[in-house]
Amino acid sequence: MSVLNFLKTVGSISGAINKEKIEEERSRAKVEAGGSFHKCESCGKDDKGNKRCTGCFMVWYCGQECQVKEWEKHKAECKKTRKEYKSVKLDKDLSKFYRDESLGVRQAFSFLSGKHYEVNSEAQPRKSHFVVKIQRELTTDEHPMLVNNQDRSLQAYLYMEENEVFDQLNKIIKSNGFGGCKGYFRAILSSAKVDSKVMVLKINPYKMQVVENW
Repeated sequence: MSVLNFLKTVGSISGAINKEKIEEERSRAKVEAGGSFHKCESCGKDDKGNKRCTGCFMVWYCGQECQVKEWEKHKAECKKTRKEYKSVKLDKDLSKFYRDESLGVRQAFSFLSGKHYEVNSEAQPRKSHFVVKIQRELTTDEHPMLVNNQDRSLQAYLYMEENEVFDQLNKIIKSNGFGGCKGYFRAILSSAKVDSKVMVLKINPYKMQVVENW
C-alpha cells in the first residue's frame, strides 16, 4: 500500500470515529439546550423557520412579535455580544508564512470524510453571517489557523502576527475545542477589503458554538 493510500485509510477510520464523537457531543449539547438549537427565545417555539437576532446572531426568534416582546430583556446582552466581535485579517494561502509567493494551497484533506477536496481561493461567501470552523495545528501554536465555513466558500488562514485574537482563539480551542484542534464560532463578513489575497472577517472569540458535523 502506498503512503498516500495508507493516509487515506487512516483518515477514513479517524473520520468515522470523529463523526461518532461529534454526534455524541451534539446530542449532549442539544439536551442541555432544552432539546433544540434554534428554539425561539421568547415563546419557545421550535421551528426551522426561526431566525437569528441580527444584532448578536446568538439567539433565535420565531417572528417579529416575539422579538419585540423579548427586546427589553435581550437588549443589554445583545449590545454586549455585538461588542465582542473582533475584526481579523484572513490570508487566502500560506505563501507569506513560508515566505514563498509561489506556494498556495490548492488541495486539502478532510479527516471527517477521508477525501481530498479542491481549495478555491477565489470563492466568496454567499451569506453575510455564518459559523466558521477554526482549526489549529496540534504540533505548534505558531502555524496559521485554517478558517472555513460549511460550504467552503470561505477558506483562508488566520496568522498570529496580524491578529490580536490569535492567542485567545488558540487557547480556547486547545482547552475546550473538539480534540483540542478545532472550534466553531459565529462570524460576520466585513465589507472592508485589503487586497486580493486578504479579507476581513468579524469573529466572536468569547462564545464558542456547539461542534458541527462538518
